Amino acid sequence: MNNINSPTISNNCSVNNNDVDNINNNNNNNNNKNNNLSSSGGKFKRWNGTTSLSSSVDIKRELELRSLELMKKDEEIRILREQVLHLNQQYSQEVLICCNYSSTLSNLKKEVCQMKDSFISKEEQYKKQIQELQMKLYCQYQPVGHLRI
Repeated sequence: MNNINSPTISNNCSVNNNDVDNINNNNNNNNNKNNNLSSSGGKFKRWNGTTSLSSSVDIKRELELRSLELMKKDEEIRILREQVLHLNQQYSQEVLICCNYSSTLSNLKKEVCQMKDSFISKEEQYKKQIQELQMKLYCQYQPVGHLRI
């Protein structure tokens, strides 16, 4: 039997763990009685490693136990599915955030490149204007002749 009384399931499961424990204890007691009878030459025979149940009460208890185990497993599966769904939603949100970040970063890089190109272009333009003004000043204020004293 695989850990029916796990804390994760017991908090969310509608099946009472005491019921499962009581059925388990009753079945263990019945199995011990049956094992004692079979080892002492009684009417119970072993079948596939378990004692065969002769009374309908024992069969009913066994069915109840199996039903409770199935209900717990179904509940565990439901909880795990909900967790997977929640994780998928979180993952989708994270991917969306990353995509938005990447897109924004790409746009910013483009803007920076455009601003850099614009700056370089304006810088070259200003350098040309400065050179032209320097030439103009140099040509305008160049002495025409040499002064003689």
